[in-house]
Amino acid sequence: MNTAVQTGQTPADILAALAAPFDPDEIKFKPAVVSGNKAMALAYIDARVVQDRLDDVLGIDNWQDEYAVQDGGSVVCKLSCRINGEWIAKMDVGSPSEQPDDGDKLKAAFSDGLKRAAVKFGVGRFIYRLPNQWVDYDPQKRKFVSTPKLPASLYSPTLKTQGEKLKVTPPKEPAKPEFVTAEQIHDLLVVMEAKNMPLQRFLDWASSKVGKDLLELEQLP
Repeated sequence: MNTAVQTGQTPADILAALAAPFDPDEIKFKPAVVSGNKAMALAYIDARVVQDRLDDVLGIDNWQDEYAVQDGGSVVCKLSCRINGEWIAKMDVGSPSEQPDDGDKLKAAFSDGLKRAAVKFGVGRFIYRLPNQWVDYDPQKRKFVSTPKLPASLYSPTLKTQGEKLKVTPPKEPAKPEFVTAEQIHDLLVVMEAKNMPLQRFLDWASSKVGKDLLELEQLP
């Protein structure tokens, strides 16, 4: 799903593109609660999917993330996004996983922190609003027997439209004023002298021909 928006869109348009539902193949499920041969399917996304959404909508130079590791292994993520030229920062805390390796635990905390901070910009927030669903589950193999399904209403035409805008162009720096060089002034004076042109006539010509080059001046009678 193309979620990017055009330059000139309002912040609300940009936030709508950030919050647009992900493609179904980007959404994964894990068992949250297991009861016999049934399990409650919990939807989630990878941190890379969040990064792709930020890149697609804002551009790679319009968002940045910072992290601070806390006692106990949790990680604070500060996610800053430049929206219509203004930097806005949101923060949240990621929790370590239950994996045995400390490095994997910390890596999971970084990913979780980014995802949680991104939710405050609307990225993936729809996942928290999905209805609970119990799905056939094989406790021996620890996997779903049938694939959990996303509600059709999630991809209604109204919501889908949010993801069909064009890409944001990173804000450009204000154009710098152009100055006339000494060489150009010399050439201009030479032409004025050759044409015996009074200063006032030149000023009248310049005011009506802004942006024209010296060649046009040379063609004056």
